[in-house]
Amino acid sequence: MSDFHLIFVHGYKGSSRTDWFPAISKLLREKGISHRIPDMPGGLWNRYPNGRDWERILGQELKEARKQVILVGYSLGTRAVLNYIQNHDKKFGLVILISPPNNNPLLSLGHYGAFFSFFFRLLDIPAIRKRVKRMVVVTSEDDPSVPHAWSKEIARELGAEIVTFADKGHINSPRCAEDVFAILTRYVSRLEKREPKIAGRRF
Repeated sequence: MSDFHLIFVHGYKGSSRTDWFPAISKLLREKGISHRIPDMPGGLWNRYPNGRDWERILGQELKEARKQVILVGYSLGTRAVLNYIQNHDKKFGLVILISPPNNNPLLSLGHYGAFFSFFFRLLDIPAIRKRVKRMVVVTSEDDPSVPHAWSKEIARELGAEIVTFADKGHINSPRCAEDVFAILTRYVSRLEKREPKIAGRRF
């Protein structure tokens, strides 16, 4: 993975210091892998994050990258990633979406309207598919926050490969860092070797 730069986008009320992000950052540093986990505004301290702010910051991170970028979104961060790809004519070899919600504008009403700027319109799925060579959706069957069926639905629409866990919940435990790292290693290796897509995996 040394030839790539990973950019992670955390979820609602998240930051680089929550969930599995500190642990995976440690793993990546130990391996000498270039990465960034920007703290998005309206995450940990603000009730109402702004999707356009998240896109702007992600765009700045991409401008500063000196290697080919792999995007990794988590929960609400997956929508920020997809919104960015939809709105910018930039190609990506690999995008990984962990616990992504589906493409439903009614989600804009979630948390008393906190998500409005992320979901107020449908994604342009064909545009996104043209700009990403390989997408991977990671989901857990017992996710209490983003139903497994929602993640499967968006995976199907995006033509993404799907990795399914049975018992990881919202995939937010610090222990999930090793699982995420293993998935990154597997799919980056396939990107490097230009291996064909696979239907899906269960863990």
